[in-house]
Amino acid sequence: MKKLTILLADDDPDFLALRAEYLEAAGYRVLTASNPDAAKTLLENAYVHLALLDLRLDTGDDMDKSGLMLAKSTARSVVKVMITAYPSVPDAVNALRPDHHELPPAVDFFTKKDAELDKLPQIIENAITKHMQINWELEIMWSVPLSSPQLATLIEPNLITHILLERAVELEDLFRKLFHTSEQITIDELLVHTGDRVLLKIYAFKTGSPARQFIVSCGQSKFVKEEARRYQEVVPNLSQATILNHELNVETTHYSASAYQLVGGDLEETISLKAFFQRRAPAETAEVVRVSLEENLPGWYRCGRYYQSPQTLLEFYQTRQPAAADKSFMQNQVSALCDAMLTAGIGQCTYHPSHLSIRMADGQSVVYPNPMNTLSNRAFALLDQVQWGIVHGRVTTETILVGKDQQTWLIDFSQVGPAPLLHDFVTLETSIKLSLLPPTLDLALRHQFERTLVQSAWLHMDLTGNNVSAEQDAVLLLVSKVRQAAANLLGCNLHTYQIGLFSLALSELAQYDQSRHRTKRSLGPFAHVLISAAMLHQSLTSMRVEVGMLPAQAQQGLWIDEDKYVVWVEGRQVDVTVQEFQILYYLYKRAGQLCLRQAIIEEGLGDLYDEHFRQDESRLNSAMSRLRAKVEPNPGHVKYLETVRGKGYRLLLPLH
Repeated sequence: MKKLTILLADDDPDFLALRAEYLEAAGYRVLTASNPDAAKTLLENAYVHLALLDLRLDTGDDMDKSGLMLAKSTARSVVKVMITAYPSVPDAVNALRPDHHELPPAVDFFTKKDAELDKLPQIIENAITKHMQINWELEIMWSVPLSSPQLATLIEPNLITHILLERAVELEDLFRKLFHTSEQITIDELLVHTGDRVLLKIYAFKTGSPARQFIVSCGQSKFVKEEARRYQEVVPNLSQATILNHELNVETTHYSASAYQLVGGDLEETISLKAFFQRRAPAETAEVVRVSLEENLPGWYRCGRYYQSPQTLLEFYQTRQPAAADKSFMQNQVSALCDAMLTAGIGQCTYHPSHLSIRMADGQSVVYPNPMNTLSNRAFALLDQVQWGIVHGRVTTETILVGKDQQTWLIDFSQVGPAPLLHDFVTLETSIKLSLLPPTLDLALRHQFERTLVQSAWLHMDLTGNNVSAEQDAVLLLVSKVRQAAANLLGCNLHTYQIGLFSLALSELAQYDQSRHRTKRSLGPFAHVLISAAMLHQSLTSMRVEVGMLPAQAQQGLWIDEDKYVVWVEGRQVDVTVQEFQILYYLYKRAGQLCLRQAIIEEGLGDLYDEHFRQDESRLNSAMSRLRAKVEPNPGHVKYLETVRGKGYRLLLPLH
């Protein structure tokens, strides 16, 4: 048997020291605590197999039962034994009374007289044998290039060294509990990593029996237990959906694990949709996507469809990712991402409060309204126009397993529950774009790819054959299948679908971690999400506004719609270039003020100004001439753009 860690908690220093020394000599690792707070800290942070707790841990209080309260309030997965010099029947009954948890607060109750030195090892061994089903002889093999410390780091990043080593031991014990009837397990493949839990392929072996195949979800306890709860509440009610059977569930102090088995398939012959795409022809992958969406998901949706109370899709996603609703936070996220893109050499994306200016490596320059300005805009369609039901919630290229006959299984139940049915489709499309396009794809090509999607006229539209590379064409084929399935199953229109994509893109941007240094390869997907959000935002808000609904400033003067990045002059929309908009916007925010040429160039355009280099002024003069031709009703008569000779320009807004 491996070395056990015992927590010994007692307010009597002599009792504590003597028994700790004895147990360490007997081969146990002993942690000691002399008060409730110290004992609680150890139970919550260390990995303890068994705790020997004094009933009265608070010295001087005859009514104290802090040891029992501690046993009730900390993880029930830790086996606890109560020891006291003041035994009573009610206390014993209270300590040993079982409830809905895996274990009662304590599994045994002894007087200190009964817990003399020579009796302690037997008390410990009896408690462990009866109440801790751990297979100490289980052999744990790793086919995947991982180890228990690496797995612990995936589940809990930034653990300090000594805690990481304890967590690694705890993870191995988690597997020893989950597979306590097996002789060997082989951890074969890491399928999914979500930051707080992982999904693994594991095979369990026992002499004389065929290998048992499991998909195991393990990780931080609250997340794995929540996933199991969602599964148990929803999956038994599904009909005609290819699913997994939930077989086993165990937990330790900090971790939990659930084991699932495929229904009607051989796990060893399955691969993820992402791997299938990399190995098979595009048409085959497209058929797998169609089957998964049109034949598998309907089984989930038969639980019932309904319409939710009025709420925008944007608000739905902001509820799931609250940070995405914080305009200041999101503006900071986008600004930081733009800086990181420039540093990594992906492309120049300049952040402005009103717009994003993007210059690709090939010199192409585009400008879009800042998508962060729509965080509270209720102009998008109401959610009560979107069908709700039970969705899977995490349909991605990693969570779809494909069998040898192209049968598919959905394997991640962490987000199962009521939501807009549209969510499964926009989640899969986003995953396809971010995981299947080459990670080093040039920013200009990502922009071209998204432009193909944004310019489509309807969901059924064939998106392939649009002068893109073969790799991009293969991904477009999959996106076409996702969109066509959404149209067929949900009766969804393109406008609503794009709202879902845009809202999900904001959620993805909210998860960008500014503290991490990233390579060009790892930044690529975030850059893609930013481009997608900007283009979708422009598409969704670019519908022509009826003149009667414009503010007076737009109908009778010059007005800039800062949300939509549109210039209006006396009831007409004026098309301007990126440079022209930057100049006009700078003057607009300072209407009536004299703006010096140097300030316009440096602050408005973000360029360096050299007073000895006359070409700067010449370039500005040319831009102002073009602007004047566009915004002045009578170019021969100044109404809006006034030139102050030898100094600069002033924007005149009579109604401003």
